[in-house]
Amino acid sequence: MTCSIGAGASILLIAHVHELGWIGLVIAFLLNPSPWIIVPALVVGFLLLYLDNKRHRNPVLVEAVEAPESRLVPNWPIRDLFLHIDPSITKNPYRDPETEVARDILDYLATGRLHSWGRFTGSNGALVPIPEDFWKEAEWVMMFFGPDDAEQIHARYPANNKGYRDIQFNKAEALANWPKSIATVWPDFAKWDKIDPLEAYQAACLWADEEPKLPWPSWGAEKIYRKLNDAALAHDLLVGGGDTVRKATLDAIETVTSKAINPHGEVWREDMRKLAEKWGEKPKFLYPRSRV
Repeated sequence: MTCSIGAGASILLIAHVHELGWIGLVIAFLLNPSPWIIVPALVVGFLLLYLDNKRHRNPVLVEAVEAPESRLVPNWPIRDLFLHIDPSITKNPYRDPETEVARDILDYLATGRLHSWGRFTGSNGALVPIPEDFWKEAEWVMMFFGPDDAEQIHARYPANNKGYRDIQFNKAEALANWPKSIATVWPDFAKWDKIDPLEAYQAACLWADEEPKLPWPSWGAEKIYRKLNDAALAHDLLVGGGDTVRKATLDAIETVTSKAINPHGEVWREDMRKLAEKWGEKPKFLYPRSRV
């Protein structure tokens, strides 16, 4: 009895549904579909079931297809990142691992704002992600500017000298952090060109492309000072403070035990040019043409 009433109600609804206009036509089609629609509907249904079954059988494949194109991959060597940020960094042989650029990159790595990859010393040499915690204790080894320096350790633990070589970054991520190169700040060479002799510490700073000051503005300036010190003690450089050679020689050494020249002792440009030629270098404060 119930089925009879339900069937009668459906027939009555179909009979009057055309009075509703186009909405009625849609309702009529759904309540009483044409026979030709059954076969396409079955084909589409089976196709959807097949695709869903395949999707669950191949989760790895699905993950690969659905992975975003922006997944980070190593594609930019450490040398290119440093040169992008500071194009002048290779123009001086006394590269300072404690420069502002080096510290800035280290901060980004230690805080997870920049990802990195490298080959760990003592491993099978595979390129692997470098843990963020490594950078909280690591120090740079600025040996990655030469064409064959990928085999050198680029960053290490100070305690055991172990670290990573062939360090790489994702270029897009790095450029998002440093879209532009920094402007290089040079010493006021025009001012210092007029001064001769220079004090030893002034010459050391200028040799390292730093504005002269004490304490040392960079590791590079201090390294030059030590080299000047060794040259003076080897009689390759005269460091003076008086009118006679004897007094200049005595003033070149603070004490016999320390074997250190006086940082305020005077050094002459002519002597330093000879020393630069011996070292095979052309510091900008002595060779104006090298400033371009």
